[in-house]
Amino acid sequence: MPKKKLRLGAGAQCSPLMKNVHPQAIIRSVFPVYADNERLVSAIATKKATVTRKGKTYVAVFFEHVRFEGQEIYCALRYANQTAEGEPINFFDTAAAADVPAPSVTAEPRNIIDSEVLRAGNNAEDIALVRAQGHDVDDDNEPAPENIPTDDTPGTNEDDGLYPGQSWGHESFVDPMNNRGWRIFR
Repeated sequence: MPKKKLRLGAGAQCSPLMKNVHPQAIIRSVFPVYADNERLVSAIATKKATVTRKGKTYVAVFFEHVRFEGQEIYCALRYANQTAEGEPINFFDTAAAADVPAPSVTAEPRNIIDSEVLRAGNNAEDIALVRAQGHDVDDDNEPAPENIPTDDTPGTNEDDGLYPGQSWGHESFVDPMNNRGWRIFR
């Protein structure tokens, strides 16, 4: 079954390559260095309009992004890699709507993850830091409820750490360093 083509409109989520997003001065002020294949994830489309840049005119999609609040960024329509549709009422029509801005769509506020969280390790201080910022942590240091002993769990012999009826191994010793083969000491 062919994949359903997503329709572009105001409120649609896109992830264009950062090298294709303009104006580059704004992009470079937030991301001074980025790879050629790095994407601007979770950009929200706001409108579609005709843009002239370097003597060429093309249809562009304008975006809002949490890292570029109050700044207008855009890329060519063909580079707007769409990941999710917006509301059907806000879909851009064909060529007739190229110059008509869509209704204003405000992106809901998103929590920006602190960079210290991304460098956190598996120690108690880092886990406490991540939990203090409101994130859930599965640190696997707490026992599963089924593994916690209850009052009716049979106890161990406090002297040797064995359960009733158990005993430690055998009394033989194997010397693997013998040149003539294995020797068993009793």
